[in-house]
Amino acid sequence: MIKNRQSILVLTSSSTGNNVFMTPAIKLLRKMLPDSMIEVVALTKLSAEVFSANPYINRLHIIKSASAFDKLAENFDHVIPLHPNTIKKYRSISTKTHALPRITNDYHHADQLLDHVAKLLDTTVEITDRQYSLGSPARNFIIEKSFYENRPIINIHLGSARANLHGWKFWYTNRAEEEKVWNTENYIALGQKLLEHYPNLTITLTGSKSESFLAERFVKKIPGAINLTGKTTVQDLLQHIGNCDLFISHDCGVLHIASATSTPIIALFGPTSAVRTGPYPKRPDNIVIKKENMSDIKVSDVIESVNHLLSGQKPALTATGAA
Repeated sequence: MIKNRQSILVLTSSSTGNNVFMTPAIKLLRKMLPDSMIEVVALTKLSAEVFSANPYINRLHIIKSASAFDKLAENFDHVIPLHPNTIKKYRSISTKTHALPRITNDYHHADQLLDHVAKLLDTTVEITDRQYSLGSPARNFIIEKSFYENRPIINIHLGSARANLHGWKFWYTNRAEEEKVWNTENYIALGQKLLEHYPNLTITLTGSKSESFLAERFVKKIPGAINLTGKTTVQDLLQHIGNCDLFISHDCGVLHIASATSTPIIALFGPTSAVRTGPYPKRPDNIVIKKENMSDIKVSDVIESVNHLLSGQKPALTATGAA
């Protein structure tokens, strides 16, 4: 059992989404170990952004080298790996390491990590523990603050972890085979339908710098869409998405960042498990559209969900007819 005042080193991952899943467990560590030194190791600068404003950790490290991690771990009472693959890289740790059980599709990934840490702490999980903790949104608006006043805004996120890693080469060689991603042309058709139905709507786009070519294709077809790709940190995304009326995306890291806001979400899922990686926690204003394959999701499916979620929002959308 882990005790208060002991030092804890949490080993995370190189994935933004997986790291977001870990934040409820880290918050529970701090809740139960208020006087402990809790430090976090991330594997990349990008994935470390998830923890950059986390109020529950004492220090954040970015470490890729196994030897550097092993040296750091010697200074701690416990190492808690929260991703099954990362601990395989560091086999020579002499510090007490708590093995992570296999993550299944039975229930949400975040809850499985939370339950694992609760067991290590010999405590129970409360409803208030089941939420992401990414810190406060950015204080400075990435768009003028007045932009968010008196206009309905939908943010669409086009990219994915693989696109961020490989850029345009991924999209042109593997796009049709990617089981998580909805085709960019579908997003463009969705944007056109939305503007036909809601002329006063503003669409914003987010993504990494390496995905900017996707947004450029979208903007060419959707006049007035605002391209924010490559311009946002995690805290910027919290601020921007939190001020939008709706967020739409397939399963990706930014979907999970959006789940940390109160903005309604439409999440698009194909063969991957929405039970394991869908919006968290469950809320009535989050909708998951789940089909056998991503190509089975139709623009009309998304439009129907948009109409349902935005029908009672203020400022009211100006509708011109059925979409």
